[in-house]
Amino acid sequence: RSGRAARAGARAARIIRVLNLVQRLKRIHAERTTTDHEHLGVMRTNDDESFRHHPKSHLVEDGTDMGSKLDARISRYFVYCVGTMLIVAIVLSAALERSYATQVRGDIRNMAAIFDGVGRDPDAELWREYLSLFKEQKEKIGNELLFLEVDGTRIFGDETRIKDFRASPPAVLTFNLDFADGSNWVMHLADEDAAHRDLIGNIVFTTSVIVVLGSMTWLMSSSVRRDVVVPMEGLMDIIQSIRKDPMKPITTKLDEKSTRVEEVVQVEQALVQLGALLQMGLGEAGAKIIRTSLKDNGLDVNVAGKIVQAIFGFCDIRNFTDCTEVLQADVVKLVNNVGSIVHDVTIENHGAPNKNIGDAFLLVWKPKGSLTVRQIAESALRSYVSIIIEMTRDTVLLKWAARHDIQERMPGYKVRLGCGLHYGWAIECAIGSHHKIDASYLSPHVNLSSRLEAATKQYGVPILLSGEMHGLMSDEVRTLCRLIDRVTVKGSNAPMYLYTYDVPSLQRFGGQISDEIHLGLDKLSLYDYWKRVRPYTSEKFRLTWQMAMHSYLGGADGQQADWKQAKLYLNKCLQVHPDDGPSLAVLAYLEANCVDKSTMQKPSNWVGYRPLTEK
Repeated sequence: RSGRAARAGARAARIIRVLNLVQRLKRIHAERTTTDHEHLGVMRTNDDESFRHHPKSHLVEDGTDMGSKLDARISRYFVYCVGTMLIVAIVLSAALERSYATQVRGDIRNMAAIFDGVGRDPDAELWREYLSLFKEQKEKIGNELLFLEVDGTRIFGDETRIKDFRASPPAVLTFNLDFADGSNWVMHLADEDAAHRDLIGNIVFTTSVIVVLGSMTWLMSSSVRRDVVVPMEGLMDIIQSIRKDPMKPITTKLDEKSTRVEEVVQVEQALVQLGALLQMGLGEAGAKIIRTSLKDNGLDVNVAGKIVQAIFGFCDIRNFTDCTEVLQADVVKLVNNVGSIVHDVTIENHGAPNKNIGDAFLLVWKPKGSLTVRQIAESALRSYVSIIIEMTRDTVLLKWAARHDIQERMPGYKVRLGCGLHYGWAIECAIGSHHKIDASYLSPHVNLSSRLEAATKQYGVPILLSGEMHGLMSDEVRTLCRLIDRVTVKGSNAPMYLYTYDVPSLQRFGGQISDEIHLGLDKLSLYDYWKRVRPYTSEKFRLTWQMAMHSYLGGADGQQADWKQAKLYLNKCLQVHPDDGPSLAVLAYLEANCVDKSTMQKPSNWVGYRPLTEK
């Protein structure tokens, strides 16, 4: 028994030494990590004095405890498993020893009963038969009977054999049992099978160690998978989603019962927010930039762009300088309120915001999916018509316009936009350097949309469309637009037809559009939209205007122009709408450039179009 206890103690000592070694390695790793952090703290810039003087506290405050939590959990699993293994081994060993001792004591009690039954006569036949049978049974299991003593009297064996067995590898089992009648029995058994039992015990112990270590490994791997692998796979899913479709909204579904480490959740949320910032910062034009950067682990700005065909819209907030002088820093709120309406309506109508330039916004519509060029063109016009109507009923913008200081500076002021739409080619590219890039478009056609927006001030209209843009739409929508001039703009010698859409107003402002009308695609299809949101000018008015334009322009070469007749038609238009901007602008041009105001004779160099001198 003492030998087995010694061997169990040796096993326990070896396990304890392993535990101490593990703890020592952990302390060394922690000390090295702290030393590295302290070194990094010393290397910080001089402006971070708090970190330089207290690097440890700074790390505790701003660092992450993800590693410490994971390390603590693994160590806890290790201690639990090893402790369980030791307890099971000790309990099992003790149970086996107790079971065998109980069996032998029972044999001794039976032997004592028989010995008393024969009158304590060691030569009695029954006693000798029983003793012989007992010896045979014990020898079969490797427990030879060496010595038996009853009340100090030797009944069987020799004490010298006990000494011989104690000196050799087989152990000696000694049982000393006192009975109620005062008798004392002492029995010595040779444990010749002790080595075999030790081998079996070692096998069982080793198997237990393997099972426990396997369980510990499984627990550790499951913990690492739950806290590291699965979150990393989730992060990679987000990155793959951004790489596949950079413009697709990024969403994550976090389980409220999730036991993931808080830092992992924060990294995931930060990645989602960074992806959303990329989408907002680079827009649809930057989709290729995002995709290329994630694929090639970097962005080379010195590469050729991509030529695309698109509709470019440029809009600008009217009287922005005056608003800035009055509102000061609060003007940003006004701009962002307008930008929110512009962007929301544009995206709903298949467009994409590209640039925010102070008080101006550059918008782009490109054919995508199953949408045709005609649908995209009509969606672009619909966007600007809806934006202008929505701005007139937006409560926040109405409050801005109604401010006392705004009305004192600009009596009757309302927040308005001027919008230009043009169709053409452009180079979609990353513009800038490795310090700063913008995903945008390079093309004279982009500049033309800006010049059209500026020309809305000359003609007194909110929207101007180029002839290229006008030609993309269906006949039904084209008839709703008005041709208001034919001009050349700065930077181009090719004449361009200019069109406008007479945007209707709400009933509260004396218009024909219901105040409660819903202009979204979910309520009005593209076909129904033009049935409900028709120009405020009548067909009769537009017919009179068309005749005025024919007399003013005089055909492709201007030879059929009759400015006197054009003036008559323009005056008829002004009788219907005295404040009609295009009528006033064209009439002013006729009177300023005719040969004689009484005859309204056109100049000899008239070729059917005029230069648009103002930018």
